[in-house]
Amino acid sequence: MTIWKPKKELLLGTKWKFAVLILLVAMFALLIKLLVISLSFDPIVPIIIVLLLIILVPVTAFIVELFFTTGHT
Repeated sequence: MTIWKPKKELLLGTKWKFAVLILLVAMFALLIKLLVISLSFDPIVPIIIVLLLIILVPVTAFIVELFFTTGHT
């Protein structure tokens, strides 16, 4: 029976994954802030931002799921 030892590249990979997750959270926070600010402007701008959020939420969920399911063999 072999004991699993983490490889150095796998550890670097997890740091990279967390950096990407932080960037994704920052992107969503910025989009929500833009949505709140743009509510007082043109009516088309909030619609565009909501559509961006609707598109980006499943994409982000897919990226996160892909990150946390790969590399664990």
